[in-house]
Amino acid sequence: MFPIELIDESLRARSRHQRRLLLTCADALAAVQQFAREGWAPYKVARRLERGHEINDHGRERTTWSRGESYEEFAARCVSAATATIEAWRDEHPEGAPLVELDAWPPDDHEARTNTLLESYFPEGAEALLIDPDTKSVPLVAARVRVPTAALAEDQKVYIYDIVAGAVEHVRVVGRLERSCFRELAASHDLDWFRPQVVYEPALIRMLHGHRLDRQLLLGHFWPMPS
Repeated sequence: MFPIELIDESLRARSRHQRRLLLTCADALAAVQQFAREGWAPYKVARRLERGHEINDHGRERTTWSRGESYEEFAARCVSAATATIEAWRDEHPEGAPLVELDAWPPDDHEARTNTLLESYFPEGAEALLIDPDTKSVPLVAARVRVPTAALAEDQKVYIYDIVAGAVEHVRVVGRLERSCFRELAASHDLDWFRPQVVYEPALIRMLHGHRLDRQLLLGHFWPMPS
């Protein structure tokens, strides 16, 4: 999930959610066009239906980045796919059009940075990295807490080291709060601003001793990667 602060203020003001871009079909189509102008790739769209005070998930579509395709080509294809999907959802519900949640990614060097980390920490295609007392640095997924919980403060920085599959995806994270370190379980949708980052802090690395870090953590789960 991208930081919602990067989106035009007029669209953020129309979102049904403070920290997520949850829009009507008309506003979602306008957002997709904004992404197109800025060169962003709106690679995920999700359909939400309101039932009283609840907003339920009713399907999602994701555009994958093909190997050999440039980022610009991928972004343009995402715009076309997102537009077609949103228009189809709108036409399916003429009397009660669904809300649409968008996830997009701006042009950046995540692909290059990720490939560098994979080559450095997972040589010869190794599937996992064992974190032990000799480990001096670890490639993790940095993220920001966008929805505070009892254990995690809003805007707090955390590092994802494992994914827990389920009806609602969760991730295991480590972080620092004042002078102490912590490990917690967090819902993926409560985090944003995902990016690859190498952690050097000994206290955080010690909390991960014995963990086998899966290289799949860096392969496009939290940001687009060619596949």
